[in-house]
Amino acid sequence: MEHEIDGVHTVITARNAALAVGDVSSFLAALAETAVSYDLQPPLAFVGSAAHDAEGVRAWLATWDGPVTVEMRDPAIRVAAGLAAAWGLSHMRGTKKDGEEIELWYRSSYCLAKAGDDWRIVHEHHSVPMMMDGSGLAATHLTPQI
Repeated sequence: MEHEIDGVHTVITARNAALAVGDVSSFLAALAETAVSYDLQPPLAFVGSAAHDAEGVRAWLATWDGPVTVEMRDPAIRVAAGLAAAWGLSHMRGTKKDGEEIELWYRSSYCLAKAGDDWRIVHEHHSVPMMMDGSGLAATHLTPQI
């Protein structure tokens, strides 16, 4: 079972490493063909080919001056019967083209399915908490208390 957990962890960390070096093909290769992504940006859901939007990822990366890094620290991972779930807090950092420094913590969850010897992401969900003061604003200033 530890081997399977390590495999899931490797998929997540390799995907984030691919993003940091701008390797869009490797970043998207971790997704199953029919993946559903609930990401930070609109719309509410990206399904199948929309989740594999290489041009969209490239356009987003072009808004950064240098690498953008994402690290999912100490994810909880559970594996059973060819399915896996991973969840935890992700930390994104980088500098936008306008010089704005970005440091954002957000919540990440993944569901993966075994495809032969490989794990593929069938669902991912990333979200930022919302201020409950009626403003509707995202709480982007939060940092982990753990």
